[in-house]
Amino acid sequence: MQLALLGRTLASPSKALLRSAVLLLLVVGMVVSQPSQPRSEEDRAADLKRRVIETLHLGPGDTAADVGCGDGFYTIPLARFLGPTGKVYAEDISDVELNKLKQHLSQEGLKNVEVIKGAEDDPKLPKDGVDAALIVNAYHEMTAHEVMLRHTLAALKPRGTFVLMEGIWDSREGQSRDEQIKHHQLAPKLAKQELEKAGFEIVEVHDPFLERAPDEDGKSRWWLIVARKPAR
Repeated sequence: MQLALLGRTLASPSKALLRSAVLLLLVVGMVVSQPSQPRSEEDRAADLKRRVIETLHLGPGDTAADVGCGDGFYTIPLARFLGPTGKVYAEDISDVELNKLKQHLSQEGLKNVEVIKGAEDDPKLPKDGVDAALIVNAYHEMTAHEVMLRHTLAALKPRGTFVLMEGIWDSREGQSRDEQIKHHQLAPKLAKQELEKAGFEIVEVHDPFLERAPDEDGKSRWWLIVARKPAR
């Protein structure tokens, strides 16, 4: 899974420089570049996490929500980046995944993450409480997706950033939503319509965001939409 970029307007040049510096330190700490050799899965994962953080346009001390967080693939690097004065709300409906996340947080010594057991129709996030939120490869699993989008919108501060990313096989893009969901995928056109209906402003559509290697079902890709909550 991967993500791209845009969202909240940067507050000032100094804050932009601070964000860039922190991101650079994060990359240096997570990725060891070996140009002469193929990149390992670990390197690719580290690069992906960096890109996710860039996409959200956050800075140290900000607050974010990882909706459908699983065991913390994005939660943990995001918590590191935001630092002790920042906060991550990590939400999922799976006790198994949340227990794994808690173990990872304990191992990492991270104390700026609030773990939330959500409901199928409510991530239980604080209203107007987060600078940015993301849902990655989990939206297609949400049976009450329309309500979940409305709750996520309500949790964002005015002009807060929302990032949604999913995958789609080219051969299934013309199918109905129900058919796509059966195969754990969703076309960006459908998602864009649903975001707009929920009240989000679309900022950018990255399609493709990442091409995937063809498999028995053919060619596929990850796409990413950056949206935001309208200003009041």
